[in-house]
Amino acid sequence: KTTWKTKNVSVKKNKGNILASLKKIFISIILICAIAGAAKMCIHLLTSPMYNIQKINISGNKLLEKSDILRLCSIKIGSNIWTVRLSTMAKVIKNNPQIESVKIHRFFPATININIIERKPIGFVNSGKILQVDENAVLFPAFSMKMPDYPVYFIENFQCSTSDVGKKLDREE
Repeated sequence: KTTWKTKNVSVKKNKGNILASLKKIFISIILICAIAGAAKMCIHLLTSPMYNIQKINISGNKLLEKSDILRLCSIKIGSNIWTVRLSTMAKVIKNNPQIESVKIHRFFPATININIIERKPIGFVNSGKILQVDENAVLFPAFSMKMPDYPVYFIENFQCSTSDVGKKLDREE
């Protein structure tokens, strides 16, 4: 009788080990399938022509031309929408002293929306070359001599350097 119980206990232990092993194998198979599915989805998103940029919408530009903004961000029609780094593109556009802020969004499957807020020039400054100044006293190049539809001031013989462009002027200046 004692040997029979011992054999019975060992059979139960073997069944438990087999079930634990099958459970680990099942979980491993599910994980492998999930990873393979995610990889296949990534490949599809990065290679499918459905996600190639077909349209770039630019809004908020009144003085800057659309072509100038496109040149700044160097985005191309036909690029994959997933490979465009929006934050990097926004920083590059924002580096233009004429732009106060920029927001860029993906509109799936194939459109990029760029919304800019330009600095609103309240005056032109002649310091050897023509610059513009906004309401926050930030100097920026007069890329366009396109006149805004509101009154502006003209300041002659103002002393500043090219290093002042894009910076807020101190009150002492």
